[in-house]
Amino acid sequence: MPELYKEFDLYKEFLPDFNFLVINLNNYDESQIKGIVYLQVALLVMKYFFSDELFNKLPDILSLLADLVQQKSTIDFLSIVLEYIGTNQRCDEDFLKESLDKAFENKGEEIMHTLADKLVDKYSLADKWIDKGKKEGKKEGKKEGKKEGKKEGKTQLLSFLFEERFGNVPQQLTKQINQADDKLIEDLTRSFLRFQSINDYYLWCEKHYSA
Repeated sequence: MPELYKEFDLYKEFLPDFNFLVINLNNYDESQIKGIVYLQVALLVMKYFFSDELFNKLPDILSLLADLVQQKSTIDFLSIVLEYIGTNQRCDEDFLKESLDKAFENKGEEIMHTLADKLVDKYSLADKWIDKGKKEGKKEGKKEGKKEGKKEGKTQLLSFLFEERFGNVPQQLTKQINQADDKLIEDLTRSFLRFQSINDYYLWCEKHYSA
């Protein structure tokens, strides 16, 4: 810090002066990691994040939350943990769901849906949009109408999730979602929880749909 200031003495009393305590969790056995469940899960995930052992350890780590999984605070915490794990390029959605299945007795898909639903003010809103699309399709009396109506419901939901998480989104992004085909919508919905920012969406699109 002192080397950043030419006249350090003038600013000395206003500058923080402390040391960082860096802990290598690899030096600790699992039995040494104690405390509240949330802390244990966080530390264990960080301990194995860069290790191949993560693939075998994650279900057991997440199972520590089994008795608390009905609590909203646990779902919120779990969503953060999964987002963090999702930044590991080796950990795809199938791996996360499989780990959740093992940890919470085959409730992986249900919990993944819950994590997505919490971003929406009311759970019924998603069904409302999708049902609206189906009804519009039926009203037209054509198979194509049904398909377009259902697609509209999904794109509206996806646009809403982006706005809820990231605030106002560029019109270009909304336009891209509205023009997306069914496969893009499905893949994008599965990947949404891993996005930390709007830029992550653009990077994802560039990687998967550069052609």
